[in-house]
Amino acid sequence: MNDLNYLNELELRDPKDNAVESDMQNLQAVIKSEIPPIIKLFHQTYNCERNVSSCVIKHMHFNPKFDGIRSFFRVTVFDKNYGLDGSIDYFMSIQTSIKAFMNYTEFDLQSKQVFPIIKCSNTVIINVGYGQENRDKIILLDVEEENGSKFRVLSDNIFTFLRGVTLKDRDIPNQIKSRLYLNWNDDYWRLRDE
Repeated sequence: MNDLNYLNELELRDPKDNAVESDMQNLQAVIKSEIPPIIKLFHQTYNCERNVSSCVIKHMHFNPKFDGIRSFFRVTVFDKNYGLDGSIDYFMSIQTSIKAFMNYTEFDLQSKQVFPIIKCSNTVIINVGYGQENRDKIILLDVEEENGSKFRVLSDNIFTFLRGVTLKDRDIPNQIKSRLYLNWNDDYWRLRDE
């Protein structure tokens, strides 16, 4: 089984797709600041705006490799220096980032000069800084943190952060194997509801 770097698995944006530019202008209007250059390049390069549920990775759904004996699915593993457990749920589209920025008023994202870009769990949101001091830094918001700051810098930029995130193949439990199916022309497996 191979470990894959998360960054290598992201879907590239079609060079003719310019829809992200108007979305970025909307985000700039909401945060009242320029979008930092590295995260702007990230959004221009990778297609995370069209389909939030599958923009993250080509292998987001169960993706077993049948070899007659075993099947596998991919899980996200963070660099131990990040101090994170869990998985990346999805990259937020720019529209979703705007909604989250406006909805998370209790955490005062505007005064912290960060906006959300990745949802990891119900209690962890990964943000990018847009202020002079935190421009392009990847900043964790842990809403359940009680012994210190709810905000913590993870990395200098999105590319460095994602270099510390890998995908690992894991065995699929038997109770899940029986619920997997593949639609004609799909390149990923789905999980049938019980």
